[in-house]
Amino acid sequence: MPQVKFVDRTFNCKKSHAMAIWQYIRDHDNGITNFHFEIAADLLDKDELDLLSTMRPGLVQLEIGVQSTNEKNTGDHPPEDRYRRDPPDHRNH
Repeated sequence: MPQVKFVDRTFNCKKSHAMAIWQYIRDHDNGITNFHFEIAADLLDKDELDLLSTMRPGLVQLEIGVQSTNEKNTGDHPPEDRYRRDPPDHRNH
């Protein structure tokens, strides 16, 4: 299979979930399949970036979309509030 897509923009809201899947993908790379993820970029931390940097080029694609920065469109929810992390004490578990 050439590509597998994870199209949930909240994929990386739970760090342990994202890290476990990315580690599995890295450890079981068949050299053919790549994996596409829609993520919230503001949630990426050093651990996640370090893990992603250990993968072969092209193994993982990250889609990071900005829906809008126009306050007329965002209303009461500025872009940084759309995808909240788990509370800090839960995100790392």
